[in-house]
Amino acid sequence: MIKDVCCGHCHAFAINIHGQVFAWGLNESSQLGLGPHAPPTVRKPVYNQHLNNITRMSAGNEHSLALNKQGELFVWGCGGLTGLNDQI
Repeated sequence: MIKDVCCGHCHAFAINIHGQVFAWGLNESSQLGLGPHAPPTVRKPVYNQHLNNITRMSAGNEHSLALNKQGELFVWGCGGLTGLNDQI
C-alpha cells in the first residue's frame, strides 16, 4: 500500500507503508537514485533498493531528497542543483 507520492520536474517517487521507495521518469542526472547503470528513462515504477525506512521525500528539477526514520538525509541528482557540484 502506497502512503505518499512525490513528484519532481520529470520524475516521481512512491513510498509504501514499509518505507520502500519506487521511482520512475527521467533519470538523465541520476535523479532516480537507481545507481550508475540505470537507464536515462524509467517508464514503470522500479523498486529503489538503495533507500529503506524512508518517511519523507522531495524532488526538484533534476535532484531528489529522502529522509529516513533515523533522521538521515540523502540527496542525489544534478550536483549544480543540490549544491554538491557533482552527481552522486
